[in-house]
Amino acid sequence: MIESNYNSHFKDKIIRCVDCGNDFVFTAGEQAFFNGKRPPLSEPKRCKACRDFRRRTINPGVPWSDAVARANTAYDTAHDHGDHPEGVPNG
Repeated sequence: MIESNYNSHFKDKIIRCVDCGNDFVFTAGEQAFFNGKRPPLSEPKRCKACRDFRRRTINPGVPWSDAVARANTAYDTAHDHGDHPEGVPNG
């Protein structure tokens, strides 16, 4: 029941998708989930249909979790070797 009290702090929000321009609902439950992550995740910019399409087209044939793992591995490798964009501190 603690979660329902937590969710009461959030209200459903209408967001316009940056890709298709359609409005979609960012529910109170989704907001609580996003806010509960550490660090908190930013609000979605795309509706579910556009997110799914983007996931399929970024790395066709590769499950999204594998594509994210590859990106994270590339970041970790660069981080371990001290390759940082200007202005980003090491460590």
